[in-house]
Amino acid sequence: MILTLNAKRIKELHLGKKLKYKNITSEAIRTTTLSVMENSSIHKQTLEMKKEMRSKNANVFGANVIAEYMSKYS
Repeated sequence: MILTLNAKRIKELHLGKKLKYKNITSEAIRTTTLSVMENSSIHKQTLEMKKEMRSKNANVFGANVIAEYMSKYS
């Protein structure tokens, strides 16, 4: 369920594409990967997201969320 939501959100943000679980084959992964790599719009959006996350120190925030989760559920 979480993976489906993550893939859906990535598609919504135009950061990548979503593969349907039932249709995953090595050829589907290869074709989709090449398609994403060649898509200038996805590339541009990915660079914008990277820039935004770095400006907000998102890596520190993400690490703190993981550490908090681990302390609660470990």
